[in-house]
Amino acid sequence: MKREIQKLSSETFDLLIIGGGINGCGILRDAALRGYRAALVEKGDFASGTSSKTSKLVHGGLRYLEQMEFGLVFESCRERRTLQAIAPHLVLPLPFLIPVYKGDARGRTTIHAGMVLYDMLALFRNVERHRMVSSEEALKAEPDLQRAGLQGGAVYYDCQMDDARLCLENVLSAAEAGAVAANYAEVLSLIKNGERVAGAVVRDLLSGQTFEVMARKVINASGPWIDRISKMGSPESPPRLRPTKGVHIIVPGSTRTHALLISARRDNRIFFVIPYQGYSLIGTTDTFYAGDPDEVEASPEDIAYLIEESRRVIPGAELSRDHVIASFAGLRPLVAEPGRPSELSRGHVIYEERSGLLTVAGGKYTTYRQVAEEVVDRIAGGAEKRSLVPCRTAQLPLYGGDLKDLVSTIKIASERSVSEYGIGPDTAAHLVRCYGSRYRDVLDRIREDEGLRERIVPGGPEILAQVRYGVEREMVKTLSDFLRRRTSLALSGANGRDTAGRVASVLAHELHWDAKETERQIHAYLKDR
Repeated sequence: MKREIQKLSSETFDLLIIGGGINGCGILRDAALRGYRAALVEKGDFASGTSSKTSKLVHGGLRYLEQMEFGLVFESCRERRTLQAIAPHLVLPLPFLIPVYKGDARGRTTIHAGMVLYDMLALFRNVERHRMVSSEEALKAEPDLQRAGLQGGAVYYDCQMDDARLCLENVLSAAEAGAVAANYAEVLSLIKNGERVAGAVVRDLLSGQTFEVMARKVINASGPWIDRISKMGSPESPPRLRPTKGVHIIVPGSTRTHALLISARRDNRIFFVIPYQGYSLIGTTDTFYAGDPDEVEASPEDIAYLIEESRRVIPGAELSRDHVIASFAGLRPLVAEPGRPSELSRGHVIYEERSGLLTVAGGKYTTYRQVAEEVVDRIAGGAEKRSLVPCRTAQLPLYGGDLKDLVSTIKIASERSVSEYGIGPDTAAHLVRCYGSRYRDVLDRIREDEGLRERIVPGGPEILAQVRYGVEREMVKTLSDFLRRRTSLALSGANGRDTAGRVASVLAHELHWDAKETERQIHAYLKDR
């Protein structure tokens, strides 16, 4: 995939999508597969906003049962199965343990009833059905749990994902189908033909060039920024969003094989402690946010809340502020409605503005593919026309997702790659989980330069060939693009200057940075760490 800015200004597109988060990228893929000439612009990197700041879960939404959103849970469970099928390397089953303590607002009876309903709404197609466990079984599974007051719990399954790469693979799939996409391309204003939106004035943030992109239909899928874009088309457009902030922290491994679903004592909301690449991902918070979406960050109070509530349930981990390896914050672009943050619906709404601008608000990561299908169906206009060009995103694998079996692919890759490319089996397994069936494309870079087989971090599976591949095939333009979104090195203990410098030296060669620009890139990455 190339960043072909000139193509954006050289023709009139059927669709122009503003926003390179998961909804925008999903719409781009769906539209391209149906034969539309589609384009997408994103002012940062793909998934650089909310779509890389998630709990890294594809899930049915167990807690939405309390809000009686049975339709959303049913839809989410269906989409979870679909994503497992089209991206088996990025969406993997994960067991969850819900410990139940004396005095919890949700007791064993409530949890059991919720589990039965959850399995029913999944049409009993979960990886495994739930099971209730005793306190002894819960402690055997996770020995660091608080023992006092433990009354048992429940085990069920959802899925873990690589959120940034799942978003990216939608862009890669769309580009393969003929779409045009560009990161670091900011919309300055919307172009009108009379009262109707007919395109956008865009600035290339890398070159400073400003140009026009013309389209028959413009879609606002900019997440937390949708109100800002909507007002460009119609100044009188009312606010659509009531954003909430979600904060996560990365700490040393605090569980063994299970993710924990915990009810916080302070506000009774649910959060997770999730095994994540040898560490634990803890989150999320849920508080209203009224500031600039570009300035959202994890506050000391947010971090303290997560540590305090986690330590209450897993005292054996002995967590403190000093254990926090990394933190990140994102905004949920929730549809404006009354209620507390955790009570707001995660459903989506599609608005047709008077200017013709189509705006997508709300939604959750798990259901992005269904959201995209609804948007493109609406543009197709009517059941008769839709039947002529049906949606195929639930049947066709994502870029790299055409694997018959993940385990056997990893086995074959490990056996061949060690002898052919001189890499370790851990690196081979990592490449398959990251790139799926395209892993050999990464390894081919080693044939060009044997030095690219070197590990980025001693003991880690990532190799320098991934950096070159990221530049050549995945539109990497900054150091943060690679460390935060093409890989997850920024969310590991190897997130400091040594790693940044090693990757930056390869990027400098590939992107022709001088010493000043290389140091600027390192500084920008470390500042945002």
